[in-house]
Amino acid sequence: MYFTLISEEEADEEIKQAYQRLKGLFKVGSLPAFFYFLGNFPDYFLSLASQIERNFSHPRFRWLVNETKSFLANIFKEAEICRINDVPLRTSLAFYKEDLNRLIDLNVGLLLLVLAQREALKGRAFGLKSLPQDSERARESFNENQLAKADLLWKEAGEGKGEFLSKKEESIEKYDQSLILPFDEVLARLSLKLEGFLAHERNFLLRVSLERLLVELIGMLPEKLQIDYKYLAGKAKEDPRYLELIYFLSDALPTLLTHKVMLLFAIERLAKQSQS
Repeated sequence: MYFTLISEEEADEEIKQAYQRLKGLFKVGSLPAFFYFLGNFPDYFLSLASQIERNFSHPRFRWLVNETKSFLANIFKEAEICRINDVPLRTSLAFYKEDLNRLIDLNVGLLLLVLAQREALKGRAFGLKSLPQDSERARESFNENQLAKADLLWKEAGEGKGEFLSKKEESIEKYDQSLILPFDEVLARLSLKLEGFLAHERNFLLRVSLERLLVELIGMLPEKLQIDYKYLAGKAKEDPRYLELIYFLSDALPTLLTHKVMLLFAIERLAKQSQS
């Protein structure tokens, strides 16, 4: 098994600086966990990080994120999701309203770029025939080390209260602090509650519709993502870690982020239902 996360403390100086620039761009205390996996592949990661920075900083990218959010908000506005009776969870959801909105913006933006990257791989005829024969072993290895585990899924939410978004004192004073749970814990607990809802067939069809919409929108990205598929294919023949990277970029990461985005919109809908 080759899967590992390269923390900021373990990374070399160039990777560490890229981590820090992305954290500043996203306004988070910790990056989404998949970035720390990509830190295993410095040349690839540094190229991707610079492309992400240029897209996220462009006004047109903001429009694309808003278009995607409008689509999902419209879909979820009529969804009937069970109410939250747990007082700390309800209170925490109200407290973290702004944080949730910003987390949605971040993950929708990342999903656009991740799907653009997947399409770039497909569009350059980087299909199964181009992959080494033991790519299935990479799939099994990666799946045994899922980034979707509870302790990694919401890594960007930080640990404790207010790491994701610094609260103004007047906002904090509105709430009984004894009822406020850490943001990452709130997201993890609600994700478990919503698994059954998202597993419903209609939401599988929604996931497919969402991906189709995004594939259309990525043609309007301010900067198209470039990926050196010949380099990755060559490296995969020599280094089994690149088998996991190929599987990750073409399959696991798009699936993971699509699921996260749908979870976030379901949580947002749940929050509105709980406050009504």
